[in-house]
Amino acid sequence: MFLYRSKILKEILFCLFVVSFSLQATPSWADKKIVKLGFVADITGSGFLITLSQRKALEIGIEEINSSGGLLGRKVELIIRDSQLKPELGAALTRNLILRDRVDFLIGPTSPSVALAVSPVCREYKKLIFFHAANDERITAEQGHRYLFQVIPNTYMEGRAVADFLSGKAFKKIAVIGPDIEYGQSAANAFKKRLSEINPTAQVVKEVWTKSGEQDNGLPIAAIISARPEVVYALLGSGDLAGFIRQGRALGLFPGTRLVGLFDYDLFKGLGKDMIPNLYGFDRAPFYDLNNPQMKTFLKKLRTRTGEYPSSWAVTAYDGLMVLKKAVEKAKALETEKVIQALEGIQWDSLRGPLFIRPFDHLANCGIYFGISYKNPKYSFYTLKDITYIPGQNLWQPVGEIKAMRK
Repeated sequence: MFLYRSKILKEILFCLFVVSFSLQATPSWADKKIVKLGFVADITGSGFLITLSQRKALEIGIEEINSSGGLLGRKVELIIRDSQLKPELGAALTRNLILRDRVDFLIGPTSPSVALAVSPVCREYKKLIFFHAANDERITAEQGHRYLFQVIPNTYMEGRAVADFLSGKAFKKIAVIGPDIEYGQSAANAFKKRLSEINPTAQVVKEVWTKSGEQDNGLPIAAIISARPEVVYALLGSGDLAGFIRQGRALGLFPGTRLVGLFDYDLFKGLGKDMIPNLYGFDRAPFYDLNNPQMKTFLKKLRTRTGEYPSSWAVTAYDGLMVLKKAVEKAKALETEKVIQALEGIQWDSLRGPLFIRPFDHLANCGIYFGISYKNPKYSFYTLKDITYIPGQNLWQPVGEIKAMRK
C-alpha cells in the first residue's frame, strides 16, 4: 500500500511540474499593456457582409500574432465600432477610440465617404490608420498625410487599369454606369482621362448615374442599349452589379454587349448560376489565382473557421494587419512615429505576393487582376480565367501630381 501511494504521489508531483513548466512557457499577458487595434467598421446597412469578412480575417491574424507572443510581447486586442455608413458618426467614433479607448493603431472603414471623415481625425491626433477597403483616390492624394497607409488600389489606379485593359481590346464605344457618389465619379474620371491619353479614337457614348442600392435598373439599361455601346464599364458594388447583370440579360443587353466590372467572390457567390460567362471582370485579390504559401495557409484557416472562401476585403484586411506587425517588429517599438518610419518603403510577403509601400503617399503597390468569367469546375460558383495582372507601380499617380494637388 505504501509503495502504491508513493507511486501515486510521484505521478502527481510530476504532473504539477509539467503544468508549472507549461504555464511559464506560455506568454503571460497579465502584467503587460495590451496593444489596442481600433476598427471603425461599416456594420449597419449594405456594408454588413463586407465587414463580416474583414472581421474574420482580422481575428485569424490577431490569433496568429498572439499565439506567437504578441506584438513585442504584448497581446493584441480588436475594438470594433459601427459607423453605420455615416461620415459624421465615423469621425466621432474615431475620436472616441483615440481619446477614450486609447487605441494604439486604427483600421479604416469600407465606405470612402466615412474614410474621408475618419482620416482628418487621425491626422489631428497623430494616430496611424490603415485603409484596406475604402479606396477613393482623395484619401491618399489631395487629403493624404503622414498617418495613413493604404493596401488596396485606389480609384485612380482602378480607372486607369480598366482603360488600359479595354484599350487592348480595341473597343471604340463605351458606356459607364455607376453610383452617383464619390467612389463612382472618381473612378470614372480617372478612366476617361486615361482612355483619352492611350486610345483617343474611343469615346464614352453614355454615362448613367444611379443611387446605391437601386433595385430597378430598367431605365438605366434602356438608356445604355439606346447608346449602342460595345462594352459597359460598371462601377457597381457586388449587390448592385448582380442586379444589373440579371436585369441586363432579361432586357437583352447581354450577350450582345460586353461588360467589365468588379467580379469578386461576393458577386460570383451571390449570382451563382445566374452569372453570365465570357464577361470581362477585375478583382483586387482573387484567392483562386493566388498560389503562394501565405494564401494557402490563410485559406485553410478561413475555411476551417467559416466554411467560406476569402473575399478581397478579407485578404486586404489581413495584409494590412500583417504589414503593421512587420513594421512594429522592424521598429522594435510601438510608438507611432517609429512605426511610420519602418513602414515607409517596407516590403512584405502579403497574401497577394510580394508588395512594398511607397514612402511618399504610403500607398502599397497592389495591382489589379483582369480575366474572363467562366464556370470553374473546382467550385460551385464562377471565377475568372485567363487572368492578367497589372502591377500597382504601373498605375499609381505620379508623385509630382499629388504634390500639386496637396498644395
